Amino acid sequence: RMDATYLVTGAFGGLGAKVSEWLIERGARRLLLMSRTVLPPRKEWASLSPDSPAGRAVATVRHLETLGASVH
Repeated sequence: RMDATYLVTGAFGGLGAKVSEWLIERGARRLLLMSRTVLPPRKEWASLSPDSPAGRAVATVRHLETLGASVH
């Protein structure tokens, strides 16, 4: 549903990222992602190494946003 918020745990693992994409493909527009990987504030994202756990998680968030979701 477009008006719902979906909670995805383990969001930055392989399965969590695929579930998030699947939800967006089926109309979800708000995702609440939970993970043990801590993300820094958005203003610090540009300085992250793309190979770091946080850098990979940021790449996942950005990808999901390009698919049309609001990610929190």
